[in-house]
Amino acid sequence: MPRRIQEIVIDCAEPRRLARFWSEILGRPADIVDDAWASIPAEPVRLAFQRVPEGKQSPKNRVHLDVEDDDLEGAAEAAVRAGATQCGGVVRDDYGAFIVMADVEGNEFCFVTAPLTPVARPAAIRPAAIRPAAIRPAPVHPEPVHPEPVRD
Repeated sequence: MPRRIQEIVIDCAEPRRLARFWSEILGRPADIVDDAWASIPAEPVRLAFQRVPEGKQSPKNRVHLDVEDDDLEGAAEAAVRAGATQCGGVVRDDYGAFIVMADVEGNEFCFVTAPLTPVARPAAIRPAAIRPAAIRPAPVHPEPVHPEPVRD
Protein backbone atom coordinates (compact mmCIF):
# COMPACT_ATOMS: atom_id res chain seq x y z
CA MET A 1 0.00 0.00 0.00
CA PRO A 2 1.43 3.42 -0.89
CA ARG A 3 2.07 5.76 2.00
CA ARG A 4 0.43 9.15 2.31
CA ILE A 5 0.90 12.12 4.56
CA GLN A 6 -1.76 11.95 7.27
CA GLU A 7 -1.21 15.34 8.86
CA ILE A 8 1.16 18.26 9.12
CA VAL A 9 1.89 19.01 12.77
CA ILE A 10 2.95 22.49 13.84
CA ASP A 11 4.77 22.77 17.15
CA CYS A 12 3.49 25.76 19.08
CA ALA A 13 2.92 27.36 22.47
CA GLU A 14 -0.88 27.66 22.25
CA PRO A 15 -2.61 25.01 20.11
CA ARG A 16 -6.10 26.40 20.81
CA ARG A 17 -5.14 29.89 19.63
CA LEU A 18 -3.36 28.64 16.53
CA ALA A 19 -6.19 26.25 15.64
CA ARG A 20 -8.77 29.05 15.94
CA PHE A 21 -6.59 31.29 13.74
CA TRP A 22 -6.16 28.63 11.02
CA SER A 23 -9.83 27.65 11.29
CA GLU A 24 -10.72 31.21 10.34
CA ILE A 25 -8.12 31.36 7.54
CA LEU A 26 -9.15 28.03 5.98
CA GLY A 27 -12.88 28.31 6.69
CA ARG A 28 -12.95 24.88 8.35
CA PRO A 29 -13.91 23.89 11.90
CA ALA A 30 -11.22 23.36 14.52
CA ASP A 31 -11.18 20.17 16.58
CA ILE A 32 -9.72 21.29 19.91
CA VAL A 33 -8.95 18.18 21.94
CA ASP A 34 -7.30 19.88 24.92
CA ASP A 35 -4.69 22.53 25.77
CA ALA A 36 -1.95 20.42 24.17
CA TRP A 37 -3.53 19.30 20.87
CA ALA A 38 -5.88 20.65 18.22
CA SER A 39 -6.42 19.99 14.52
CA ILE A 40 -8.30 21.11 11.41
CA PRO A 41 -9.51 18.77 8.65
CA ALA A 42 -7.72 20.57 5.79
CA GLU A 43 -8.06 18.02 2.97
CA PRO A 44 -6.09 16.24 1.67
CA VAL A 45 -4.22 16.23 4.99
CA ARG A 46 -5.11 17.28 8.51
CA LEU A 47 -3.39 20.35 9.94
CA ALA A 48 -2.54 19.75 13.61
CA PHE A 49 -1.11 21.86 16.43
CA GLN A 50 0.91 20.38 19.26
CA ARG A 51 2.08 22.23 22.35
CA VAL A 52 5.83 22.06 22.95
CA PRO A 53 7.79 23.59 25.85
CA GLU A 54 10.40 25.41 23.75
CA GLY A 55 9.66 28.51 21.70
CA LYS A 56 10.46 29.06 18.06
CA GLN A 57 14.24 28.75 17.83
CA SER A 58 14.88 30.38 14.47
CA PRO A 59 13.38 33.39 12.74
CA LYS A 60 12.99 31.30 9.55
CA ASN A 61 10.71 28.27 9.16
CA ARG A 62 12.18 25.26 7.34
CA VAL A 63 8.64 24.37 6.14
CA HIS A 64 5.75 26.71 5.44
CA LEU A 65 2.20 26.39 4.15
CA ASP A 66 1.06 27.83 0.81
CA VAL A 67 -2.66 28.66 0.94
CA GLU A 68 -4.27 29.19 -2.46
CA ASP A 69 -6.56 32.19 -2.91
CA ASP A 70 -7.47 34.18 -6.03
CA ASP A 71 -7.65 37.44 -4.04
CA LEU A 72 -4.26 37.79 -2.34
CA GLU A 73 -4.88 41.28 -0.97
CA GLY A 74 -8.31 40.29 0.40
CA ALA A 75 -6.92 37.13 1.95
CA ALA A 76 -4.06 39.08 3.55
CA GLU A 77 -6.46 41.69 4.98
CA ALA A 78 -8.68 38.97 6.45
CA ALA A 79 -5.65 37.19 7.92
CA VAL A 80 -4.41 40.43 9.52
CA ARG A 81 -7.85 40.92 11.11
CA ALA A 82 -7.51 37.35 12.48
CA GLY A 83 -4.11 38.21 14.01
CA ALA A 84 -1.60 37.52 11.22
CA THR A 85 1.22 39.84 10.19
CA GLN A 86 1.84 40.72 6.56
CA CYS A 87 5.59 40.36 5.84
CA GLY A 88 5.70 42.10 2.46
CA GLY A 89 3.74 43.00 -0.60
CA VAL A 90 2.43 40.85 -3.40
CA VAL A 91 5.20 39.33 -5.51
CA ARG A 92 4.32 38.42 -9.10
CA ASP A 93 6.37 36.27 -11.43
CA ASP A 94 5.89 34.02 -14.45
CA TYR A 95 4.39 31.33 -12.20
CA GLY A 96 1.69 33.30 -10.40
CA ALA A 97 1.79 35.53 -7.35
CA PHE A 98 2.28 35.19 -3.61
CA ILE A 99 2.36 37.21 -0.42
CA VAL A 100 4.30 36.21 2.70
CA MET A 101 2.46 36.27 6.03
CA ALA A 102 3.12 35.16 9.62
CA ASP A 103 0.51 33.53 11.83
CA VAL A 104 -0.27 34.50 15.44
CA GLU A 105 2.88 32.70 16.69
CA GLY A 106 5.17 34.06 13.97
CA ASN A 107 5.16 30.98 11.70
CA GLU A 108 5.51 32.03 8.07
CA PHE A 109 2.96 31.04 5.43
CA CYS A 110 2.06 32.35 1.99
CA PHE A 111 -1.13 33.13 0.18
CA VAL A 112 -0.57 32.04 -3.43
CA THR A 113 -2.54 32.28 -6.66
CA ALA A 114 -3.09 29.30 -8.89
CA PRO A 115 -0.07 28.83 -11.13
CA LEU A 116 -0.16 30.40 -14.57
CA THR A 117 1.56 27.34 -16.02
CA PRO A 118 0.68 23.65 -15.55
CA VAL A 119 3.63 23.09 -13.20
CA ALA A 120 4.64 25.90 -10.88
CA ARG A 121 8.10 26.27 -9.51
CA PRO A 122 8.14 26.27 -5.68
CA ALA A 123 8.95 29.59 -3.97
CA ALA A 124 12.18 28.06 -2.69
CA ILE A 125 13.64 28.02 -6.20
CA ARG A 126 12.33 31.32 -7.52
CA PRO A 127 15.14 33.76 -8.29
CA ALA A 128 16.27 35.57 -5.14
CA ALA A 129 15.77 38.95 -6.79
CA ILE A 130 11.98 38.53 -6.71
CA ARG A 131 11.69 36.82 -3.34
CA PRO A 132 11.01 38.94 -0.25
CA ALA A 133 13.95 39.14 2.16
CA ALA A 134 11.86 37.18 4.68
CA ILE A 135 12.13 34.05 2.55
CA ARG A 136 15.60 34.37 1.00
CA PRO A 137 17.84 31.44 1.89
CA ALA A 138 20.81 31.87 4.18
CA PRO A 139 24.14 32.23 2.38
CA VAL A 140 25.95 29.00 1.61
CA HIS A 141 29.32 28.70 3.34
CA PRO A 142 32.00 27.44 0.94
CA GLU A 143 33.99 25.98 3.82
CA PRO A 144 32.82 23.61 6.57
CA VAL A 145 31.21 25.36 9.51
CA HIS A 146 33.03 23.00 11.90
CA PRO A 147 36.58 22.45 10.59
CA GLU A 148 38.60 19.43 11.66
CA PRO A 149 40.50 19.98 14.92
CA VAL A 150 44.20 20.72 14.66
CA ARG A 151 46.31 17.74 15.74
CA ASP A 152 49.65 18.08 17.54
